[in-house]
Amino acid sequence: STPVMFVGQQCFGLFLDFNNTLYCSKNGFHQIVTKSLNTNSGSIKTVAGRDCAGSLPNQLNAPHGLFVNINFDLYVADYGNNRIQLFRPDELNGTTVAGNTSINTTISLYNPTGITFDAEDNIYIVDKGNQRIVVSGPTGFRCLLGCNGSGLLSYQMNAPQILSFDIYGNIYVTEWVNNRIKKFFIVNNSCGKYLLKFILRVAKKLFLLDEPTTQLSTVVTTVSYQKANVSSAVLTLPSCLNQNQIGSNCNHSSAPCDILVPCQNNGTCINGNKTINEYSCVCLSGFNGTQCEVDNRLCKPNTCQNSGKCKETSSTTFECSCQSGWTNIYCETKENYCKNITCLNNGICRPLLLNFTCECLGTSYSGRYCENIEQTTVVRQAVSRSFSYIAIIFISSVATFIIAMDVLKYIFGIDLTKGDYQELARKQRRWRRYGQRHSKEARLPKQKQQLIYTDNLRVPSSGTLAMPNISVIGETIC
Repeated sequence: STPVMFVGQQCFGLFLDFNNTLYCSKNGFHQIVTKSLNTNSGSIKTVAGRDCAGSLPNQLNAPHGLFVNINFDLYVADYGNNRIQLFRPDELNGTTVAGNTSINTTISLYNPTGITFDAEDNIYIVDKGNQRIVVSGPTGFRCLLGCNGSGLLSYQMNAPQILSFDIYGNIYVTEWVNNRIKKFFIVNNSCGKYLLKFILRVAKKLFLLDEPTTQLSTVVTTVSYQKANVSSAVLTLPSCLNQNQIGSNCNHSSAPCDILVPCQNNGTCINGNKTINEYSCVCLSGFNGTQCEVDNRLCKPNTCQNSGKCKETSSTTFECSCQSGWTNIYCETKENYCKNITCLNNGICRPLLLNFTCECLGTSYSGRYCENIEQTTVVRQAVSRSFSYIAIIFISSVATFIIAMDVLKYIFGIDLTKGDYQELARKQRRWRRYGQRHSKEARLPKQKQQLIYTDNLRVPSSGTLAMPNISVIGETIC
């Protein structure tokens, strides 16, 4: 199983309409919420009621059963307010169609729990608190089943909860207290009159399944009434001259094939002659089942997708003739037109139906295959290539020179840089000796030196040079 709707509360009523929309009555939240099942991401929407109980037109009180007709009108069994509310599409204010607060009150309800319709839009209500089933008609609502109070007898019910029909019009009712499901079915009366149309149209005599010989009530009808005021569940139908015709005007065929039209997929219906509801279906080739509902054909309408044509090649195999642009067993795969296409200048090929397109990078490229290049792009590419070539040549030259030097040195013993290394070594030695010598002189003891100055150096008249007076006036450090 797969969860399709998370509501955070119990659903006391559930319904799926013709648009595949799921309805849930959240009893504790007093709301009706919906969710479309056509998409996985459909959001939950509140279509009736508020998050609090109340009796206003836009409020509900513990809602139970639901029904949505072909016009998407929503009917709600408003359990706590003892009424049936009608909500039109996209309207949050409801109208009371049954109960004490309805416009034309014809019946009182007490805790209704279920609601359904027949093919003529007659409303069937499970009136749980009153232990009965009521039905609408031209003159209003009236009791249909359980009209004599609650109990365990065959004609009584105790806390009925849900009502449903089968394809023959038989009525099924669940009983909460008695823990059982009752079936009321239709049999022919002495006049041989019988009318069914998918769900209950005319009921002649109602019987319990577990007590088939006990008559509960006589004939009732939801087709038409001859009396303007019906006070009980008893109605006398007209006697039709033709035993195969029934109805208030004797204009309906009583044959089940005419009323039910049960055979599907163009099957042929044959009426039986043993019981009133006996029939058989003669199915076309490839179909079986009681009503020809099982399709065993290899080529079904949806076998080949995308307008492909299905053809049976044997009793167990088939082949699909696909439309142009589609391929694979069921024509479910779009043909890849990019299979043998290469888009230039790093373009990306995108397959289309019966075609392809190349998505070019940026605005510098165009054309069917992105083969056209703008002039500015051509110039930039040329400049880029020139710089690339220069860099490659430079790197290659340096690498070649280094390799050649290593080959001459280590293979041929020729070191072209030997003389330069020796001259550099000699210079380094001279600089070391020069540095050592000056460092030694810097470490010698400081010497004192007297500066002698001559004073009054004169030449005597005799012509003899006289020694001058010498005096030491100071010292200096060299």
